[in-house]
Amino acid sequence: LIISLLTKGGSSSSTPKDYKIVISPQEDVIVQMGHSTPLEATIENEKNATFNWKSSDENIATVDSDGIVKGINYGSVVITASYKASADSTPIEEKKTVTVATGNKDVSLNTVSLKKGELFMPLSSEYKLTLMLDPYNGFVENVEYISSNTSVVTVDNSGNIKSVGLGDAVVSYKVNNGYFNGSINVHVDSCYREALVLETPDSLSFDSKLVKIKVDEREQLSNILSIEPQSASRSKITWKSSDESVVSVDENGIITGVRSGSNATITATAINGESAKLMLK
Repeated sequence: LIISLLTKGGSSSSTPKDYKIVISPQEDVIVQMGHSTPLEATIENEKNATFNWKSSDENIATVDSDGIVKGINYGSVVITASYKASADSTPIEEKKTVTVATGNKDVSLNTVSLKKGELFMPLSSEYKLTLMLDPYNGFVENVEYISSNTSVVTVDNSGNIKSVGLGDAVVSYKVNNGYFNGSINVHVDSCYREALVLETPDSLSFDSKLVKIKVDEREQLSNILSIEPQSASRSKITWKSSDESVVSVDENGIITGVRSGSNATITATAINGESAKLMLK
């Protein structure tokens, strides 16, 4: 009787269920940046199973409690669906890689570029870089931005540049894991009024080789400075006199005669190093 009761009483444990999560769609998942796509998790013979969802990087993509994935920025993330059969059971997981991209996945990019020129920024300003794609709907699955000098400008993964200090920096980009790349020179100076991309000159020249000026007379040299191409005319020009005791020059290219009987040379230099010289007498 004792043997019979022990056998009948629940001393043997039931075998735990073999759970396996399946995430659909099972093929590669690509979500457009700023858009959403659903994922569905199922377990065979568990119709009302509740899953917990998690993204490995919410800066790239988020996922809500229903498995809806939203693309935030370029890149790839791992979305995990987990399930617990009971409160004290060990959770099981299944993972799905999601790529956040733009464009048509069947359209290959030919080129990636930025607006021609260099970026001029006042301190504590912002500018968003816009990549120009050819073709416009080409597939972009990964973009990385890097600042060469974070004490001058910072840049995030969306191409938003912030000027944090005076000086120069280079912001570079890599597209589709570095297959396409490029950069833009950035200059931060208190003389700039707004953040703009401007073309830099291919050449500078003065319309005259020699200018005569009297003591205390003032002349505006920018009026006789030719800049090519003309679209680069708003780029910053630095002015310098070879002898300030003879002829002085201010930051706007206005010269003043100081002493007669001597010569001086005025040099106009663009931000990219192109220059022109003018003899003054």
